[in-house]
Amino acid sequence: MIFKNGQMIISGSTKERYRHSPAIALSFVSLLCIPAFLDLSRGQAAWCLVLFVLALAIYNGAGQRKALFDDPLVLIGLIYILSASLPVIVPSLYFDDIWSVLVGRHLNTAMVWTYRGFIALAVGYLFTCVRMSVAPQRHYNKAMPQAALRFAKIVGWIGMIGAITKLSMTGGNIYVFEELSDTGSYSSVSQVIHYFNLLGFVYVYLYRILAARHATTSRHFQLLIAILCLQGVFVIGAGAKAVVFTLLLMFLLPTGAARTGGTPLRQAIILIGMAVIIYFTFQVITVYREIVRLTTIPENSGLWSNFRFQLEAFLNAFQVLIGTFNSGGEFVKLGSILDRFGYLSSFARVLATTGGAPPYEHSLESFLLPIYAFVPREIVEKPFFFDSGSLARLEGWTFGGISVSLPGSLYWAWGYWGILWGMGILGIVLAWVTLKAQSETGGHVHYHALKAIMILGLANVGGTFHSILIDMLRYAFFLWVIGWINGVLIRPVRRRCI
Repeated sequence: MIFKNGQMIISGSTKERYRHSPAIALSFVSLLCIPAFLDLSRGQAAWCLVLFVLALAIYNGAGQRKALFDDPLVLIGLIYILSASLPVIVPSLYFDDIWSVLVGRHLNTAMVWTYRGFIALAVGYLFTCVRMSVAPQRHYNKAMPQAALRFAKIVGWIGMIGAITKLSMTGGNIYVFEELSDTGSYSSVSQVIHYFNLLGFVYVYLYRILAARHATTSRHFQLLIAILCLQGVFVIGAGAKAVVFTLLLMFLLPTGAARTGGTPLRQAIILIGMAVIIYFTFQVITVYREIVRLTTIPENSGLWSNFRFQLEAFLNAFQVLIGTFNSGGEFVKLGSILDRFGYLSSFARVLATTGGAPPYEHSLESFLLPIYAFVPREIVEKPFFFDSGSLARLEGWTFGGISVSLPGSLYWAWGYWGILWGMGILGIVLAWVTLKAQSETGGHVHYHALKAIMILGLANVGGTFHSILIDMLRYAFFLWVIGWINGVLIRPVRRRCI
């Protein structure tokens, strides 16, 4: 979607991509869904997932000459290939002993139902894209570009305030091992600060979108640099690889919208660059954490002292790593890095824990997530839904957590059929949000932000549907409030421009 000569124009949208030939799109989906009904081995299911995503990318590319990252379904499909198909097709790349320890039938079941779950997500997404019509706005409002820029600026400022608050509360955020605890025990204030901090990542996404379409100002760029610097403090202070991965994803998502990033060749170069950054991120942060573990941290030190200590440790990590590379070695093998993204083993662990029989734990309570998302625990007694900490305790761990995976959490609450209709509903919601973001209404930036939040949740294949849905609902409310504030701020401008 672009603005030209005072008029709003949709260009290369998801709606155009799938609505230009509904019969072909539905026939295409129906044909590729047939293998999901067959009794497949894990190898066959893995290849079927790869072929489905590849066919979808080719279908998009043939119609738009842009392919991959314009369509969130293709991007999520690539992540599923990395997390599920690749470990099955090339197991020799992985170091995790889970592939030899787990019973083969659980790996088979995990791969087959992961494939079926993604097919259900794709069917819900594509069917909604074909059937949904986004009504155009007949009366163009010249204040709309200003509203979009102001909305992004408010999101960025909230994200920066959240990052500063979180940083001051953690006292420099020294990296430590923490004892296992329930995620539900976190205070409401801590959760709000966490949500505000994540809005800083959303601003990175919005900046990329708006910079390509609305010519952002220098103040927007300065706000971007400030947010990146603050998140850099977390990377240095906590050895937080997740911060790096999230920033990379936020830069990647709007690639098709950027002026120079839409061609397949450029996207391939960006993808390779991301892989290189991820590889070196693991190397540097692993060395950094080892240095911090072996170093005595001064007691009662302030924020600046902590950060200075961490910065020195981080710079030392670079020096140690350079020396290691010069000698032909590496701290983290490629197999260990890939293990961190191989979430198929997480789902297989869940199946092995239950013996393949769904426990149907908190099935009814899971339907009340929209209520639990907003009502404090002091008012309503909320159940503790199955998460990484729960699985770790079942495995006998005393710290950390074991990823449950999105299909695993649906299986735990609603069984195998719950994977199908749960993923299908997520696909419908993702398509609805994506199409609303590409509509000609003034709230499209609001939906762009919500789309980024949802893709972040779905891209974390090791997460649970409880966390995805709760985050979506809370952020939808936050963004609605920001949109309302933004509307109040531009109301005088709207009166002059309509």
